[in-house]
Amino acid sequence: MCIILTCEPKTRPSYDVLETCWAFNSDGGGAAWLDGGKVQISKGYTTLEDYYALVESIPADSPAILHMRIGTSGGLGRDVTHPFPVSQSLDILHALDVECPIAIAHNGVLPYPSDDK
Repeated sequence: MCIILTCEPKTRPSYDVLETCWAFNSDGGGAAWLDGGKVQISKGYTTLEDYYALVESIPADSPAILHMRIGTSGGLGRDVTHPFPVSQSLDILHALDVECPIAIAHNGVLPYPSDDK
């Protein structure tokens, strides 16, 4: 299963904690955080070093959700890393950097709309 960390403002995991998480879930990472009343999502990170730089760049006073994926279904690729914006648009769901009102990260499999729905 994927690893999801929630971070209170002014609290972030150490490099060692992220390294351990990444060792078991290295199919990509992403984060969501609150900034100015909007949720920012950045995902599609494929190396621990780049992912750690992302985590370090999140404003310290913002709460954050960190997600490290282990691919079980849905394929592998930067566009299927989490978090996801809550949206019905496949383009927005697959965007690597997006601003939205609500984000979600999950374990397991959720129904995914096909391109023809």
